Amino acid sequence: MAEFVSEDNVVRLTAVSRLTCGQMVIVPDGRVGLVQNGKPVEIGQVASVRIRGFIVAPAAATMSAGATVAAHIVNQTIIATGGAGTDAGKLLYDVTSGKDAYVDLNP
Repeated sequence: MAEFVSEDNVVRLTAVSRLTCGQMVIVPDGRVGLVQNGKPVEIGQVASVRIRGFIVAPAAATMSAGATVAAHIVNQTIIATGGAGTDAGKLLYDVTSGKDAYVDLNP
């Protein structure tokens, strides 16, 4: 699961499926966010979702610092843009597949 390293902006999202803390989601305006509720959010409940800040999530590919990367919502991983993901932000450090990717979310 991804985790927040620093904090910034928050939006509210009504859950259409069960959500858990640290889960990457797409908010209504199309940006990637990270659920921050301490306990699971059931369908119809409101989740608090951070859309800015630095996150750490598993990398599914080898990528270079400064690259724009995407979040693969189904697999909960960070991937290169242009694949099956949604643009998430800028990669802060070089990363190899399977290691932690540090991402500046929605800069």
